[in-house]
Amino acid sequence: MPRAVMTTVLKEMSSLWQSEFVQLCGIDRCREKNGGCEHLCANTQGSYYCQCQPGYNRLFSKFNCENIDECVESPRSSPCGPSPQQQQRSEDGR
Repeated sequence: MPRAVMTTVLKEMSSLWQSEFVQLCGIDRCREKNGGCEHLCANTQGSYYCQCQPGYNRLFSKFNCENIDECVESPRSSPCGPSPQQQQRSEDGR
């Protein structure tokens, strides 16, 4: 087999192997710049996704997080509102 042909075949095999490796093993997209995620980056086979820390919700951009207003989410929970015991006392007239 001529050397030029062998070199071409080896390059094609190398390219196929690299493509197969990326498909099987994936690329760690979180490694570089945290995948663009504001908080946490979760790498998966062939993809990744962003997660937010507790107390935050992911925005539509899928990369950024927004602080949850716990008083809007759970207005009766302390420190946003009265505790159940305080609520009961006020209802009982104490």
